[in-house]
Amino acid sequence: MPPIELDDSETTPILINRGDVESLLCTMLLEPTFKGRCRVRHLRTDGAAADRLEERARWQAKLLEAELETCAAAPSLALEVNELSDALSACTATEHVVWPRRAGPDAGRVAEALECAQHLVQAIALTSEVPPRTVLTPIIDLTAAQSLDLLLEQNAPLSASWPCSQGQTSPCGASNPCAEWVTAFQELGQEWPWGEFQTV
Repeated sequence: MPPIELDDSETTPILINRGDVESLLCTMLLEPTFKGRCRVRHLRTDGAAADRLEERARWQAKLLEAELETCAAAPSLALEVNELSDALSACTATEHVVWPRRAGPDAGRVAEALECAQHLVQAIALTSEVPPRTVLTPIIDLTAAQSLDLLLEQNAPLSASWPCSQGQTSPCGASNPCAEWVTAFQELGQEWPWGEFQTV
């Protein structure tokens, strides 16, 4: 997969960064072209792994030589709607949003995610003086194994991401997305880089 590029050389990206593995992949795709000229936004949540994910998002921002911009999540909105509307609202006239959304190869899930993005682009444009922004979804149709394969190709620092939404100090290995990453590592015959699973 080639690095992310934008048509206009003056256009720059805002990367939504959750601190997860998908965000690391998008970070690696942006790094060759946009290191030092990319904004990175992170939505703080109240989940079990919130501190760990924010720590990893900060680490990934450093890979792009960017400061991590954080904001609090609105409890009434779904996470994906929340993070995307936040980034779109933060856009200037020369910025577009990179959304690390991975729906997998299921065409229905991909279409649903892209439709959500399109609705939010239109809604934000109606309430903003900035013209409609583009939402880039470079990994939307990848499986976890395909994503991991790309990360391994690029020698990405996997420890700069966190695979689990439940584990605070170690991954749970059982709930999604953690279980999906466990399977991806097994499929590719790779060693799990995040240590022992937490015990309940």
